[in-house]
Amino acid sequence: MDFNHIETPRFLLRIVTPEVHSHAMETLSDSELMEFFGLDEAGLEKTEIAAGMRAHHFQ
Repeated sequence: MDFNHIETPRFLLRIVTPEVHSHAMETLSDSELMEFFGLDEAGLEKTEIAAGMRAHHFQ
C-alpha cells in the first residue's frame, strides 16, 4: 500500500485515511505502529489507537 505524505527537510506528515489506518492496524506489529504513528509512549496498544480513530470518526 502506498502512503501519501507531505515532507519537508524537518517534517514528515503521513496522510492517514480510514483505508491506511485499517491496513496499518492489520499488518504492522505494535512497535511498527508506534513508529508509523510517531508515538513514543511505551505500552500503547492497538486497541487504544483504534478507539481514538473511532472517537474522531475515522472508522
